[in-house]
Amino acid sequence: MSSTLEQLKARLERDLSEHLSGKYLMFDTCVMSKLSSVGDGEKSITAEIFSFANRINCIPGVSEYIQVEFLRSHQNYQKFIEAQKFLDKFAKKRLGENDVPNFYENMITIDRINQKHDLKGASFVDLTSAVFLQHWPNSLFFVTANIKDFLCGRLFDIISVIPVISGHTTNLLGVIKANKDGFIEERGKLG
Repeated sequence: MSSTLEQLKARLERDLSEHLSGKYLMFDTCVMSKLSSVGDGEKSITAEIFSFANRINCIPGVSEYIQVEFLRSHQNYQKFIEAQKFLDKFAKKRLGENDVPNFYENMITIDRINQKHDLKGASFVDLTSAVFLQHWPNSLFFVTANIKDFLCGRLFDIISVIPVISGHTTNLLGVIKANKDGFIEERGKLG
């Protein structure tokens, strides 16, 4: 591995550990799918994420909605079983709607704010993830390949963008957290 890549990796680990140490890190469905389906030559990506989470005392998790969406994407029964085993190993924390008061009301509020700002890409599962993030703004972070589905700069802050290099392809993963003040301000503007 090149010296530049090693330096980038060290900087990311240092920067992220400041934010994530002792916190929960939830992964979007698209990231979970990539992590669970890597080939033998790419298994180090998943192993590195587990290792990183352990080194900085970060707790990986998923929501019930991401779990369902992730498992539904595996049409073959054997793949479904493998995906379930992956989730059982990976997710140390499971979040559900009963963990958040007024879950659906908050989901509708976030959807209205998104509509007001002409953000149309957020799925049902994205909205549920947004509610969890807003409920735990200082202890829950989210990794996604779809930053565009979240109203960053208003409801969410981008903590880091992580380049993931696989062969000749580079994918960018965003680590975001809730901006509680932005949410309160935007909710107040709804009337």
